Amino acid sequence: TYLIIKSNKGGKFLKKILITLSFIFICCGCYNYKELNDLAITSAIGIDKSDNGYKVTAQVVNTQKEGTDNNSSSDPKIIIYEHTSKTVQEAVRYMVLESPKRLYPNHMQVIIISEDVAKDGILESLDLFFRDSELQKNFYVLISKDVSANQILKTLTPADSIVSSNIKKSLESDSSYLGITELVTYDELINTYLNPNKEISLPSVTLKGKMKGSDKIDNIEQSDSSTKVVLSQMAIFKDDKMIGYLDDKQSIALSFIKGKINNTIIKYKCNGGYVVVETTNSKSSINVDNKGNFRIKISGDAAINEVSCDINLENNNSISKINKQVNEEIKKNVNNTIKYVKNNYNSDIFNFLDILYKNQYSLYKKISNDWYKDKFKDSKIDIDVDIKVVEKGNTLRVIKNEK
Repeated sequence: TYLIIKSNKGGKFLKKILITLSFIFICCGCYNYKELNDLAITSAIGIDKSDNGYKVTAQVVNTQKEGTDNNSSSDPKIIIYEHTSKTVQEAVRYMVLESPKRLYPNHMQVIIISEDVAKDGILESLDLFFRDSELQKNFYVLISKDVSANQILKTLTPADSIVSSNIKKSLESDSSYLGITELVTYDELINTYLNPNKEISLPSVTLKGKMKGSDKIDNIEQSDSSTKVVLSQMAIFKDDKMIGYLDDKQSIALSFIKGKINNTIIKYKCNGGYVVVETTNSKSSINVDNKGNFRIKISGDAAINEVSCDINLENNNSISKINKQVNEEIKKNVNNTIKYVKNNYNSDIFNFLDILYKNQYSLYKKISNDWYKDKFKDSKIDIDVDIKVVEKGNTLRVIKNEK
């Protein structure tokens, strides 16, 4: 470019243009930086019911604390703003009366919706975020179980004093290593709701320990904090209303069915103890025939992690028995979970109707209108589980047999 400019008669003029453009770009960068200084980076939003509509809580990152080198400062890493109003939009807007900066939710990590709001329907309270075209919609959505969303967002956590970050990391860890909760972004939630063949299921979060003092600095200045933010089971919805919860085993079964589990542990009783295996690389698929019969196929690998009963792991027959027992345990759990949801909630959180729509459309047109009247409860579902034990651990024999 320099050679072309130099050889051109108007080279000096073009060089001036390039210098001017460079100056403009540099100034734009400085301008954007100053704009960010005028924004309150919002990491989480909590939505609770109130007598006057909604109580909205905003957790804002204390950028002055984050930018200082003085880690011993007693200033909190988060600032909480809250307001009650008839609508979520109005509540958020009125927070400017307390905050010197405009709330900026583009780096939001989680939205927490209270049980009371969820039981009445979550879409009205989330409509504001759906219509905001500038908002990135990859934050996670959770239900606050047994406590308010406000209480959770005010709690200081020792591992990460920004509770929204703590929840986000816990969700991602659980999804990778246990599978009780499911990662559900706001975008996925809306897509599920807009699909008439799917029902919503969301992870929940609660507090463990003493509620009083959870927002004090003392809660993070001890190795065993008195209040902990913990993930809980999956919440079940019908339309956009929450109708109940699954327990831990049922939540894991749901993750198996939907193919949203990678690692988890399976435990079963043996002579005088337990066998515990870790499943890895889990995959699942659901097929349906032209009669509306479904077949769930679950596959993956497993490693023996713990044995506290008399089993000789050098014996191939013993490994085969463990393999068979693990598959039966998963199959039983999946089957019981489907029956439980059918009989108690009649909500197709497994997406069977959507699978029917995509694979057997002619049959779907015939039965979709009566799906929840009787077809869903009467649908035949076969379960095939093929988890293979591929690792025995470093010790082949049971430790207590080597005394």
